[in-house]
Amino acid sequence: MQNSNTYTFNDFQFDTQTGELTRAGADESVFLREKLRQLLRFFVENQKRVIPKEELLDALWEHGKFREKSLSQSILELRKALGDSSSAPQYIRTIPNQGYQWVCDNTAQIPPDTPLVCEPEKVKPNKSRVVIAVSVLFVLSLLVFVFAVQQTTPGTQITNDRMKVLILPFKNGTHTTSMNWVEYGLSDMMAGDFLSIEGVKTTPPTQVPYLFSDLDLDAVLATGDYSKLFLISDFDVIIAGEVELTPQHQVLNYQLVYQEGEIKKGRFERSDLAVVMPDLVSALYQQIHPKKQQVALPPYNYVPSAMHEYARGIQSLQNKGSVLAQHYFAASVQIDPTHLWSKAYLGVCQLYLGEWTTAKTTFKSILGVEDPSLLAFSHYWLAVLSFREGLLEDALVQLEQSISQLQHTSNTVLFDDINNLKLQIHNIQIASQSDDADAVTSLLLSDNTNTRHQKDPSHELIKLSADESLKVASLERITRQGYLPLLSSVLLQKGGDVQLNLNERDNYYARAIEILKQLNQPYELSIAWMLRAELHKTHDSERAHRYLAKAKILASELNAGLLQEQIRLWH
Repeated sequence: MQNSNTYTFNDFQFDTQTGELTRAGADESVFLREKLRQLLRFFVENQKRVIPKEELLDALWEHGKFREKSLSQSILELRKALGDSSSAPQYIRTIPNQGYQWVCDNTAQIPPDTPLVCEPEKVKPNKSRVVIAVSVLFVLSLLVFVFAVQQTTPGTQITNDRMKVLILPFKNGTHTTSMNWVEYGLSDMMAGDFLSIEGVKTTPPTQVPYLFSDLDLDAVLATGDYSKLFLISDFDVIIAGEVELTPQHQVLNYQLVYQEGEIKKGRFERSDLAVVMPDLVSALYQQIHPKKQQVALPPYNYVPSAMHEYARGIQSLQNKGSVLAQHYFAASVQIDPTHLWSKAYLGVCQLYLGEWTTAKTTFKSILGVEDPSLLAFSHYWLAVLSFREGLLEDALVQLEQSISQLQHTSNTVLFDDINNLKLQIHNIQIASQSDDADAVTSLLLSDNTNTRHQKDPSHELIKLSADESLKVASLERITRQGYLPLLSSVLLQKGGDVQLNLNERDNYYARAIEILKQLNQPYELSIAWMLRAELHKTHDSERAHRYLAKAKILASELNAGLLQEQIRLWH
């Protein structure tokens, strides 16, 4: 690529326009979340001079109580991504009481029409291992993505300054288990309506367990100390809520927590909170942005009981997985066939349960609708199906169709996930043309599963703390809470941690396998067996082949082209 916005420094190459950072000899880009891209861009465009801390804060952060801590954390992350250190800086030097300075002497801007010199060299990885590595990373990202993509309700949209909203799962204060669906189901509906307001970047509640896996969120909510949440990302406002019951009404007691530390409290009392959610979101937006034009979101036209079943499905998908969730989504569609988001999520459940032909039929039946956000969602999951079948070109076609529909929506959540899948396909296509086993051994066995998909917080995979005791506490807490999809993701990541001994890693893989059996997710289960086989490959060949045989049966039953090819090439 030829680009006048490209800088080189040592063996790195950085495109300030796209935010892509590559390194010579690497197969793929170095991942940087959006704030790190902005920070690196500011440094390379202001080389050599000392940049005061306040200048960086004013340029890249909005005013807020926790922005200085966020800057320090971002500097730390950027140094780690570059292999830099504060004690012997090659790139970023801290100037005490002054600020920061970019100190790499050979930083240069590439003139237009000049071939780039830091293109990653094309290695020849072993096909089988790269497919396993790419597949497991893609699986882990999907475990998150299924809870990240929210629907948008067609209606009036206004342009406003970019506002970043985090919606926490609502607390069920009704003391009745029949209302457990409000935790993720009702709060998810709120997130979907916020996404329909142009310029509002919404992190949905279903992402919260992934974002804050190291925190005791219950303790945060109980104490009202939200400062740690703001350190994860520079949200403008966090919405927390608790649902209670009166003899005639459902009550939502809410808090609007601002980055500056201000907290506003309020209360909605309605006969059915789900039915009137567009009105509640319109009122909340007006309270958050009182000087902006009022937003009047259109009312839902669904049968109320269908909406309740949809909310229960979202709750179940978060906690117990697709086996239970599919029944709620199916019930919602049966009650109200026009509730197509329930049908779309039913298709997601079918995909996870290995019912690929049925899932494909479900998604294709939605393609005639006029809702671009729903169309984009359906095309994306059709791409996932094609990917799993090994039909990579078909997957790319579906991704392009998804992108074309997203142009007509204010939903920004799906773009990164589309690009992530395109990257997976690109890596596999490179691998299919090469046969050098050494080049990808580290890709499979490294701990990159912990970082490869750490994106902007609305899509970020679990980032376990460097404190081992906190890691253990987080894992125990997730186990107690019963978030099975999340728990399987964490365990697979732990199994890939090369800092652990073989027995520890095998135990994590074994636990993940048992949970995936419970979730009845054969594709993910096949990959887990392959990873466990790879772990024992050099130590216990007989055991490794026994595990591989289990993976082969599952992949064959699914007709999962990528996995079948990997197993065939495994040696």
